[in-house]
Amino acid sequence: MKKHCQIKKKSLCRLLVALFTIIVVCIIFCVTLVMLKNQKPKEEKQLMPDLSGPIIEEIIASLIDVPGKNFKASKYEVTQAQWNYIMGDNTSKYVGDNLPVTNVSYEDCLDFINILNHSSIVKERGLIFKLPNESEWRYACKAGGLGDFGNVSQNQEGNISDVAWYIHNSNNQPHQVGQKTPNAWGIYDMHGNVWEWTTTKKGEQYLLYGGAYNLNDYRCTATSTIFNYANYRHQLLGFRLFATAK
Repeated sequence: MKKHCQIKKKSLCRLLVALFTIIVVCIIFCVTLVMLKNQKPKEEKQLMPDLSGPIIEEIIASLIDVPGKNFKASKYEVTQAQWNYIMGDNTSKYVGDNLPVTNVSYEDCLDFINILNHSSIVKERGLIFKLPNESEWRYACKAGGLGDFGNVSQNQEGNISDVAWYIHNSNNQPHQVGQKTPNAWGIYDMHGNVWEWTTTKKGEQYLLYGGAYNLNDYRCTATSTIFNYANYRHQLLGFRLFATAK
């Protein structure tokens, strides 16, 4: 009799444990359903915009063929008007449509280029925009010259005021693109104004070239460089578009 009672108690305990487990599972299931019901539906992924119009045409028209190479370079640094049209925002400290866009990171530049390359006009012209690597930037900057300022065919080396906005003529701020004398290939502002991103890495950071408006002439040469992380933004940092043909 005693043994029989013990068996009944064990069976009852197992039953209670099973019931408790079922109740816990039901509670978890109900809570999960409520959470899923209240969860906001995921926003549909927005399609990449297909931009067209005068700004896109302006960007394409600014490209020049770099002699002896299979790539093109823009005559100008990317402007705030171009940035605003494609990206819809502007975080530059000094604001003006024809001023170079600044306070942009390497990653920001790639986002801009990705949208630009999606344009049907760009595709029709057979172009692929990109950032230059170190050697491409320096080659375009020197324009066949051998000196630190590259543009030796038009300016005495060291007479940087003719070709660049730097500490002695900039009033410590960027200036509209294309106002100084271009290099021998017609490219403006390769010296001074704003640093320009390249795709060349030094460790985990990317190189920028050309100097900026707050620097002396010896920091605005064809070999002047700094490096920063891909997500770093600063009012001295801008970029220039290069391109290849499909």
